[in-house]
Amino acid sequence: MRARTLAFWFWLFSGLRVIAPFLLNPTNPKIGIAFNALVATFIFFLLLLPRLVRGMGLGHRSLPGTAKWIVVYLAWCGLSLSWTVSRPWFFAFGYWMVLAVDVATVIVLLRTTDSTVLAAPSFKGFAVASWLVGLVTLITPGSDYLRPGEEGVLHPNALGNHFAIAAIIAYFFAVSPGHGRRLFWRLSAVAFTTLLLFTLSKGAILVFSLVLVPYVLLSPHIRLRTKLVSLTVSGMAGAILYPRIAEYMTIYAEKTGSVETLTGRTAIWLEAVESSLSRPFAGYGFYSSKIVLESIGTFAPGHAHNEWLQLWLTLGLVGVFCGVAVYASFCRTALKSTNSTVKSLCIVMLCYSLLRGIIEGGNEPSVPLAMLLLLSGWANESQTRLSLVSPSHAVPEQVGPGRSSLR
Repeated sequence: MRARTLAFWFWLFSGLRVIAPFLLNPTNPKIGIAFNALVATFIFFLLLLPRLVRGMGLGHRSLPGTAKWIVVYLAWCGLSLSWTVSRPWFFAFGYWMVLAVDVATVIVLLRTTDSTVLAAPSFKGFAVASWLVGLVTLITPGSDYLRPGEEGVLHPNALGNHFAIAAIIAYFFAVSPGHGRRLFWRLSAVAFTTLLLFTLSKGAILVFSLVLVPYVLLSPHIRLRTKLVSLTVSGMAGAILYPRIAEYMTIYAEKTGSVETLTGRTAIWLEAVESSLSRPFAGYGFYSSKIVLESIGTFAPGHAHNEWLQLWLTLGLVGVFCGVAVYASFCRTALKSTNSTVKSLCIVMLCYSLLRGIIEGGNEPSVPLAMLLLLSGWANESQTRLSLVSPSHAVPEQVGPGRSSLR
C-alpha cells in the first residue's frame, strides 16, 4: 500500500477518534480507548512490516527538530506511568499508547516519503473524518444547555476544538493555489466553521477568530475578493446561528462565576496550583488530573483547564520544560520554512494551540502532537530543499565595481 494512501487512512481514523467512544459504547469509555489503540497500532504495523520484510529499513530522510522533543515528551509521559495515580491504570496506558503510536507512524511516514507528498492526502483524510464527525454532531441530542454531544464521552469543547482545527486547515487549502479540489476545501471551510459555531464552544470560537481573522485581513497572499467572500460567508453563518448563540449566552450569563464557566475556572486553576506544589518536579503522573482534582460542588473538573497547569500537575516541571521545548522547536522550524503558505499555516496553528491552552488543557496540546509533527516535517522539507538547491544558484562574490572573485 502506498504511503499516500496509508497517510489518508491514518488521518481519517485519527480524526474519527473524537466520536469513537460515543459511537461504540457511550457508557463504557474503555471500549473506545481500546478501539482507538488497536486501530492506531494496526495502521502502524501495516506501514512498518512490509518495509522490514523487504529489508527497506526506516528510510533516510531527515526529521525536524520538533520530532526529537516530541519523543522526549512522550518518553517522560511513558515513564510517569510508573508513578501515576490515575485509576484505572489501563486508561492512562491506553491513551499514552495511542499518542505514542500516532507519533511513531508519522515519523515513519516522514522518514520514508516526501512530506510535501504526504500533506495533501493526510489533511484530506482529516477533513473527510471531520465531515463524518459533523454528521454525528448534528444528530446527537445534546445537553440541557443547547450544546451538542455529551459531557462524558463527546464533550462539546472537544468537538469545538476539532472543528476549529479542521476549519483552519480547510481554509488554507482553499485559498492556496496548487493543491487541487478547491471546491471540496471551500465547502469544507464553510461547513467546519458553521459546525464550530454550532458546538457553542466559547474558547475554540474565540481563539479561532483571534488567529484566523487577522491572518485573512492582513495576508498579502489572499486576494481582496477572497477576503470579502470569506468574511461575508462567516458573517452569514453567524447570523443563521445567532438565535441559538443568543439563547446559550443568556444561560451562560446567568451562570457566570460558577466553575462550569470561563470566569469560574480560576477556582480550578488555584486547586491545580496547590496540588502541583505537593509534587512540583515529577507531578502525579500521566492522565492523573481526574483523580487529583477534587469535585467542586457537583462539577468534576477532569483537567486543569490550562495546558501549562495541566503539564505541571501531571508531569511536573520536567513536563513543562518538554512542552516549552516542543513549541519552541516547532516555531523555529516554521519560521525557517521558505514556503509562505506552510509557514503561515504553522504559525496560525501554533497561535491557536497556545491561546486555547490558556483556557483548556488536556493530555496533549490543542493541536495534536502528530499533527504538529506533520506540519513541522512539511515546513522542514521546504527548508531542506532550499539548502540543497541554493549552492548551484550561488552568485559570485563581488570584490569591487564590475569585478568578480572568479578569474
